[in-house]
Amino acid sequence: MIVVISHHWCKPSMEALAREKIDQSGNTMESAPGFLYRYRIEPPADPTQISTMTAWTDEASYRSYRAARKPSDPKDPSVPYARVASEVFDVQRVHGRPQG
Repeated sequence: MIVVISHHWCKPSMEALAREKIDQSGNTMESAPGFLYRYRIEPPADPTQISTMTAWTDEASYRSYRAARKPSDPKDPSVPYARVASEVFDVQRVHGRPQG
């Protein structure tokens, strides 16, 4: 299993649209092979940052999902993200059960 942590920094006044797009993306992921769960998380001190923690059965499933998506361009004024950074982690041990 892998977990992908992505941080989205929103353009000013576009936080609501960013949440909507992130949640739509999560809805799309639910039918993707290998998808397990996704959390949208936000630090209380910074409303312009929205992060996600997404679990997949394996990295190949995640890569396949990503390859089928059209990447967004932060220069496009309709894109609510100024910047996005993601990192993939191999899960070594699990305690408890993911809640959703």
